[in-house]
Amino acid sequence: MSILCFNVSCLFEKLICITTLELVEVMEGMGVPSPPTVGTPSASPCRITSPVDDTNASLGQEPECALTYIRQDDPDTFIISGNFHPRHQIDWDSIEVEERWNEEGRQDVTSERGLYIQLGLHNEDERVFKQREDDSSAHCAGNNREEFHDEASTAMPCSDFVLDGTRTIYDMNNPVMEPGSLYASMEQFRLAIRQYAINKEFELGIEATNKTRFRGYCKGPDCPWSIHARSEMKGSPTIQVIVLNDEHTCTSSGRRKTTTPTGAWVAARALPLLMKKPHMGAKELQSMLQDTFGCTITYDTIWHGKEKALKQLFGSWEESFQLLWSWREAVIQKSPDSIIELDVKMDEGRPFFSRFFCALGPCITGFKEGCRPYLSVDSTALNGRWNGHLCCAIGVDGQNWMYPVAYGFFEAETTENWTWFFQQLRKAVGDLPLLALCSDACKGLKNAMNTVFPQAEKRECFRHLMQNYVKQFVGSEYMYPAARAYRREVFDHYFSNVQEIPKVSSWLYEHHDSLWYRSGFNPAIKCDYVTNNIAEVFNNWIKDWKDLPVCDLADKIRKEIMELFHRRREIGQRLQGRILPSVVHILHVRTRGLGHLTVKKADNYIAEVRDNNNVHSKHIVNAQLRQCSCNEWQHTGKPCHHALRLITTQQFRDVRMEDFVDDYYSVDKFMKAYSRVVEPIGDKSFWPTVPFAKEVCASIGKRGVGRQRKNMIKGCLEGGSGKKPNENENVKTKKMIRGKFKCPNCGELGHRKASYKCPLNGTKKRKRRARKNVTKGWFPKDVEA
Repeated sequence: MSILCFNVSCLFEKLICITTLELVEVMEGMGVPSPPTVGTPSASPCRITSPVDDTNASLGQEPECALTYIRQDDPDTFIISGNFHPRHQIDWDSIEVEERWNEEGRQDVTSERGLYIQLGLHNEDERVFKQREDDSSAHCAGNNREEFHDEASTAMPCSDFVLDGTRTIYDMNNPVMEPGSLYASMEQFRLAIRQYAINKEFELGIEATNKTRFRGYCKGPDCPWSIHARSEMKGSPTIQVIVLNDEHTCTSSGRRKTTTPTGAWVAARALPLLMKKPHMGAKELQSMLQDTFGCTITYDTIWHGKEKALKQLFGSWEESFQLLWSWREAVIQKSPDSIIELDVKMDEGRPFFSRFFCALGPCITGFKEGCRPYLSVDSTALNGRWNGHLCCAIGVDGQNWMYPVAYGFFEAETTENWTWFFQQLRKAVGDLPLLALCSDACKGLKNAMNTVFPQAEKRECFRHLMQNYVKQFVGSEYMYPAARAYRREVFDHYFSNVQEIPKVSSWLYEHHDSLWYRSGFNPAIKCDYVTNNIAEVFNNWIKDWKDLPVCDLADKIRKEIMELFHRRREIGQRLQGRILPSVVHILHVRTRGLGHLTVKKADNYIAEVRDNNNVHSKHIVNAQLRQCSCNEWQHTGKPCHHALRLITTQQFRDVRMEDFVDDYYSVDKFMKAYSRVVEPIGDKSFWPTVPFAKEVCASIGKRGVGRQRKNMIKGCLEGGSGKKPNENENVKTKKMIRGKFKCPNCGELGHRKASYKCPLNGTKKRKRRARKNVTKGWFPKDVEA
């Protein structure tokens, strides 16, 4: 069954009074086929529907009612305002919901790609792409047709064609070498002759070459092959092959390391590959070129050729710092409310790049209108030629998806740089009355956060806290339930066991005085994250681009945000209802398996919920106020399992799960977060020229010795072990978090019970057995030992 909808700007009362004949006349007047005659077997009912969320009514205007006509002749499509749309029956059970247990406890994150495919947007993208290809083919076919111009009335027909010289075209992968072959320049000829030598599997030697002449030979022993090329005429850049002795008596050089593939040849072949994958490594590029052209290329040649290709793609690193000012002006022209700031520092009277901040206007507006007041702040080291840091401030939307708000660059994680970053962030988001900032309390960040955002709630990543904890103490089995507890009483119970360990309380208050436990969070934030994983998601998102020049990195992130907003905006346009369907679906799944809970009602929406498995567990639920004494509902904005047990006991069929979910998870909030378009900008030739930028020098930060590390060294809490992985190792042993050893005799950390460090064993070291110095076989036989 398909649905035919069109909007009628009229009063709802008038629509109800429309007769069948009048309905047919109205539809025919609007160009819509009339429905079948009512009463016939093929007739389909008509109904009048109105939108659930009417924005016109909130503005004091008359609501637009939707006249819906149901048909049975076309079951595959439905029409909205004259446009055909395919029908998609969404199977919510097939959408991937990542339910995982980690430092956060239980986290439900709907797969963005799975939702995109289920909504049919992936198929539409393929249809649009195919339509573009068909249109392009038709356009090219139309351009090949001859055009006839009426020149009979023209006294002097004139052509505006200007002869621009001889044009030479050759196959780069299979060039032809024979006397008389032409090439546009000496540079192209050198690339072509090297490609020719690689295809013919011989090592090319150069006897002499300059801008106008080239003499080459084969390096094989006694091989007669040779070539001579020169300019076609004096002053012309075109190169012509004059003499070619195309006879070989040598063996193949394809399996030997030769000098035939040069850095320039590698750059020309790597350019199209790096355009698609700029973060491709030298090893991967070496393997691809050797497999494609059947030759052996040294690693150094590949590395230098890759550097030349990257310079052709992105320019030099020094120019990249200067282009940031032009990029800023180009973005501001498209989005004037964006906050983009650059800072320099003077050294010997010359300006050097120091730091950069960017918060796009659509990201700022979407965060204020559609996201929870929560920002995760972190930085990651860049691994290009500049050893700076990329910092970010990341929010979270109703789908629990990462929402980029701001990003920037600076030289190092210092208090000064973090203070400057937070000052620009405050300029972007303003003085919000409700805001939570989560960080890993790294170098300088904590002090800067307290200085610029004194009123905000400061949270510390629990995972980073535990990395420091296991280095000093044992007994982490009580820290995790203490951090995850929503109630203060539960936190105090577990934390009292932690406080029994000597010096733990003083260490936590001195080094980790920010909020790392849920029971201390503000419930109005509606975000119960105890880790900084949202920022880590952003760092993982951009990890393949961290070696790009700074200007190209800034523009790459902007382009990815632009595509991210477009993709999620399309998802939001397909969603229906007040609350996000994925959130409602997860709650429906959680309503099953609650038979161990017993409800004793005081009212329809107020009750005591008791756990049959624990006689001491009893909670009070008030569904009208969206409150539960376990405090989970207040912190998350979604009903806890106690509330779900009460809601599912209602005997009213009009009880909807959407009525008990906070507005932060609404479709309207999700659409507001991505409503604005991140405007595209042109290439570097379209960017305005900033005179001051030409005087700016590259950053003077020192780079470490050796090759820049690409991969992060994982800590013990991230799966790192500090040794080669052992496949036979027990899974439980791999996940175990080890701190210092605890002596079972004295209870101190840092040694075992058999160590001399244990006071109960004494301080005297164990004596080692004396080694005998026995020398054999070097004395002469006539000499006594």
